[in-house]
Amino acid sequence: MKKENRTTLPKFKESPLPMAFINTKKVPEKGTVLAADVGGTKSNFALYEIENGRLNALRENSFATKDHESFMEAMERFQDKKGHHINAICLGVAGPVLHNKAKGTNFPWVIDGKEIGKELGVERVKLINDMEANAYGLAALRKNEFVTLDEGKDHPGNAAVISPGTGLGEAGLYWDGENYHPFPAEGGHCDFSPRTDLDVQLWHYLHGKYDHVSWERVVSGQGINNIYRFLREIRKIKEPEWPTTKMEKEDAP
Repeated sequence: MKKENRTTLPKFKESPLPMAFINTKKVPEKGTVLAADVGGTKSNFALYEIENGRLNALRENSFATKDHESFMEAMERFQDKKGHHINAICLGVAGPVLHNKAKGTNFPWVIDGKEIGKELGVERVKLINDMEANAYGLAALRKNEFVTLDEGKDHPGNAAVISPGTGLGEAGLYWDGENYHPFPAEGGHCDFSPRTDLDVQLWHYLHGKYDHVSWERVVSGQGINNIYRFLREIRKIKEPEWPTTKMEKEDAP
């Protein structure tokens, strides 16, 4: 990543979404920050330096989560050989975060901020839900980076983020009249609600495979695979040979 990739902290003046950032008075004038997005399919790492209230990108990398036994194993691959001392770490983790610990929803890692701090010698280690981090990240977008799907009247108010990936991530944004306050949610695990006869057929098919048929079973990477197999096995829709061949060799979704 080129070093001229810079982000102003703690506010994004050009953002159409004013965000209420946490602890903005404690942003240091200098230091090095490790940020990571830990998901079921891949884990993205990035190293930044803080200089005069700006984040300057130093380097980044991405690893397949399933290829590593733990966060620290992936971290060892990312370790900066130039010897940058890390002053603070923030990890967005795909799963509920409680007491600065998280167990992955679609991957077997258990991540403990306190233990990571001990191993890396970093005092400030913060875990947050990945969708909460995603919501905060919306403040970095410019107006030309948004696409309107169904135009309506502009009425400020609460908002939501829905992100189908390996699972179905969801977060809320509470509007206080001036800024949005992101908060995590696990709405993807709510019950799938069939509305049509086809939906009911799909529900029965999934109920035969899972104890709990959630929206994540339908709207996600695994959902694509579930719907595909339902259409093939239950609806008897014919398929060409190439999808079957690719699914045997690659990740099915």
